[in-house]
Amino acid sequence: MKNRLKNFLLIFTFIIAITNAGAYTYEAMTGKPVVTQALKVLGFCPQPAPIDFVEVGATGATGSTGATGAIGATGSAGLTGSSGAAGECQPPINLLALPGDLIPAQDDLYSLGSPTNRWKGLQLGPGTLYIEDVVSGLQAGITIVDGTLLIDGADSLRIGNIRLTKKGIESIISGQDITIGNFGDSGYALFATGVKFPDGTIQTTAMLRGLQGEVGLQGEVGLQGVQGLQGIQGEIGPIGLTGPIGLTGAQGERGIQGIQGLPGINGINGGLGTTGATGATGATGATGGIGAQGIQGLKGLQGLQGLQGIQGLQGPAGTPGSLSTYYFNAYSTATQSNPIANAANAMTLSDVISSDGISIVSSSRITFANAGTYNLQFSAQVQKTDSGTDDVDFWLSQQGEMVPWSNTRIYLIGNNAKQVAAWNFVFTVTAGQYVQLMWSSADTDVQLVAVPNTAFNTRPSIPSLIVTVTRAA
Repeated sequence: MKNRLKNFLLIFTFIIAITNAGAYTYEAMTGKPVVTQALKVLGFCPQPAPIDFVEVGATGATGSTGATGAIGATGSAGLTGSSGAAGECQPPINLLALPGDLIPAQDDLYSLGSPTNRWKGLQLGPGTLYIEDVVSGLQAGITIVDGTLLIDGADSLRIGNIRLTKKGIESIISGQDITIGNFGDSGYALFATGVKFPDGTIQTTAMLRGLQGEVGLQGEVGLQGVQGLQGIQGEIGPIGLTGPIGLTGAQGERGIQGIQGLPGINGINGGLGTTGATGATGATGATGGIGAQGIQGLKGLQGLQGLQGIQGLQGPAGTPGSLSTYYFNAYSTATQSNPIANAANAMTLSDVISSDGISIVSSSRITFANAGTYNLQFSAQVQKTDSGTDDVDFWLSQQGEMVPWSNTRIYLIGNNAKQVAAWNFVFTVTAGQYVQLMWSSADTDVQLVAVPNTAFNTRPSIPSLIVTVTRAA
């Protein structure tokens, strides 16, 4: 075995020697560098020819730098030239210790890595990473200085819908909100001085109130209801007990006694004789005149008022008037949307609590079985889910026609704004007619929202609409 290996090495060495001798002989006879080219293919360079050194004089002073000329317009790309002659022999490259710059052989052609074969990391020292703008062709440089990431040559940075510019933060999609922070965060957004709005309003504290909306036109005063007939008067209750008699007043002074009348004239005496029969009794003298009435005595003091008698029993109630009472009480548990901008939407009701003579037809028509004048009261929970300021109109419709001058407008300001629209209408209908509550908005994100109570047992759910109707006349 050892002899066979020894023979193989001797034969291999002999073949290499014969090959080199033949190559050198050929190179000497023809002048062509066969061996040199073979070594270049294998990555080895021949020893460079010795350089004749000549004495070089001292370097002269550097002249002043001339003014930089204006940059000329970029010319059109020329045609690709033919391949040049082979370059000078380069020794094998050690990628672990490059002695200089790593420059591709052709501009804008080669890539570093691929989607399937990627570099795991890219370590860069202090310097700048340049990227060319695909539209303008200018280069933008990315540099880190003292902990700050600088992007020179670019005027904005886009992240999703957010664009960071030299003036602030912009939304690329104008109708989409920009959120700062996450829901549930415990931190705050801090502003150095305040917030300035497009209308010039500046808010430096949370106490600034928004501009007051325009006052809506006042609706017409409803007709006064006809007064009901007066009921029959109840029977008069029994008379209360008589109070005790007051104390007797002091007796007045006695009046002056009248003048006594004159005495009558005496009859003539008969002569003294024998005692005769008794004579007749003389006539009684005339009665003297009545004296003048004495002066009336002073009036006695007023006696104390007697105690109030006990109130009599109340009489029976009078007979009620002839006006019948009709009523209606209902609400809606559904959230009512505005699918088409500026469309007229009829408010709907889902549940009737109680009613008499009034019913709901086709979810929105409040229908009256009896003619009369009625008072309708409502409250609607209004909400929108987008930003900006939007208005919502509410009016009354009777028999499918708008009631003139019955519209009222409210304003929703800001994202998730909420308001309660609540007022009343007074109107007259004939038997079988109906009315509808209507609403409209240019914003399709406006809703009449119902909120079921799923978190608390101490309060009821919130309906999107409450309606009550009573007869006024």
